[in-house]
Amino acid sequence: TATFSVAAVSGYTWDSSGAQTLPVVFQWQTSVAGSSGFTNIPNATSSVYTTPLLQKSDDGRQFRVALASPGAATNSNVAILTVTPDTTPPQPIQILSVNASFTVVALTFSEPMDAGSTETAQNYLFSPGNVTAANVALDASGTVVTLTTASPLTPNTTNTLMISGVKDLAGNTVASGTTVSFVFKPV
Repeated sequence: TATFSVAAVSGYTWDSSGAQTLPVVFQWQTSVAGSSGFTNIPNATSSVYTTPLLQKSDDGRQFRVALASPGAATNSNVAILTVTPDTTPPQPIQILSVNASFTVVALTFSEPMDAGSTETAQNYLFSPGNVTAANVALDASGTVVTLTTASPLTPNTTNTLMISGVKDLAGNTVASGTTVSFVFKPV
């Protein structure tokens, strides 16, 4: 995502005392690269605008804000977006939790993940015991994965989770041989 902001206040006052200034209305607009025709971005009506997740195809996209106050209107300078592609493979960060029956593990990744590859159970293997994931769910943030196993993991010993074939939203795959080691104790 990218965030744009503009600071503007109306210099117009209701009376000579300067006691009241009129509000400024904001409307963010966008245009494809090289075009001079801008369109309003729906619901982008504050002094700050944050884009949705960007793609490489957004490179060169133009943004500006139309500002209006009673009796005056103008546009900001145009900002041209440069998209730098994500080439960094995702990394598992930490095991957040293991449930009381030792069959549900929550894991965080360094960035939002691709649901298709991340929710493929065959991409995860726990040792000791060659325990496989039976079900995998990615949360709404795209960074927390909940792995459910058919058999329990081993408490009070080092467990290692081997991860393969899992991709981030840019299509980068976790490095070959990626593992997360952890120890948990029964409560």
